[in-house]
Amino acid sequence: MDCCEETDTGASESGYQAQGADPLLCYCFGVRESDLDVDPALGGPDRVVSWIRERVAAGECSCATLNPSGRCCLGDVQRAAARVRGA
Repeated sequence: MDCCEETDTGASESGYQAQGADPLLCYCFGVRESDLDVDPALGGPDRVVSWIRERVAAGECSCATLNPSGRCCLGDVQRAAARVRGA
């Protein structure tokens, strides 16, 4: 893990909530909130979170340069996945 060694559990400063109806959550991989709306039979939003974690573990993230906040996007994705699961 490079840019996301420490999982962000706090509130994000990325400002994704101000982006409208389908905000960009993960700047490294272009994941939007609507991408988390996966059929539970296919793994639900956890499938997307796992996919991002795999990419991070492979050193493929660039949050420091791609995310306007300079922070890891994984915390935002996890919080959005929890909202989708609860919907």
